[in-house]
Amino acid sequence: MKKWRLTTDEKKSISETETWVKDDKTIERETIWRWGAIFIESEDKPEIDLTNSSGLSISEIEYDIELDDLGDGDVDVTYDDDLSDEEQEELDELWDENGDYAWGEAGWELTDSDLTFYGPLVLEEITEEGE
Repeated sequence: MKKWRLTTDEKKSISETETWVKDDKTIERETIWRWGAIFIESEDKPEIDLTNSSGLSISEIEYDIELDDLGDGDVDVTYDDDLSDEEQEELDELWDENGDYAWGEAGWELTDSDLTFYGPLVLEEITEEGE
């Protein structure tokens, strides 16, 4: 099986959106990543539109994939209007201390997650040294 690496051609073109729910309240956390990539396993070159004019959600890829890495993200959190400023600050502190584990321990459930690559894509075959 061959291994392929898919990444964006431009910086800040990867969006990760998470939806968290607790007691009918919702938090949406979006991270715009400066760079990142996934590995795809396929004997033949994956059929992916590299012009990617409308965005490519990783969940739509019909191949076996593995996240390579994401780096240097800018985060924007949208809190439910029913959460007070104090509750929002507490949630920010929890995240800063222990990330998503802290929100889960506080009773928040991750109900949806999506990773989308925007703009032109680069697909390259990965070869092992010595082959």
